[in-house]
Amino acid sequence: MKVEVIFRKDRQGEVIAIFPYIIWDYSGNLMSYLHVGQHGACGVNFTWVFPYLATSDEYGELLKELTGIGYEVKVIKRMNMNKYRRALYDRGR
Repeated sequence: MKVEVIFRKDRQGEVIAIFPYIIWDYSGNLMSYLHVGQHGACGVNFTWVFPYLATSDEYGELLKELTGIGYEVKVIKRMNMNKYRRALYDRGR
């Protein structure tokens, strides 16, 4: 099964992989992945910290790292809030 991922970058150019429908905790944070630190939490308002979409050239290495650890990735550009709410609801069950 493919997992949907949004690749964003911060003002310094650091790229992050955000999994918008994998809920990290009961606060509703999302799962994310960075080269350094690897898996972690990311707030739903991630566009404040990571305001730019990363290009395929920019996220290529991170995508390779994710597929290397077993992820099948479907790259998306924006989060669907209805899907997020469903994931949040399902996690609480």
